[in-house]
Amino acid sequence: MRVISIDQSRFTFEPVFAKTVRAINRLFVDFILVRVLLCSWHEDRGIMSKS
Repeated sequence: MRVISIDQSRFTFEPVFAKTVRAINRLFVDFILVRVLLCSWHEDRGIMSKS
């Protein structure tokens, strides 16, 4: 009985939790992509300015 009640409470929280995790993941991925693009762009600029 205990496991069933735990599952029920988890299922009630699941949609909200999934939405928050998805939003956080999207923000995190966007942040990483922006950082990678900026880093590569700055490296290209640095190489061009050096040569």
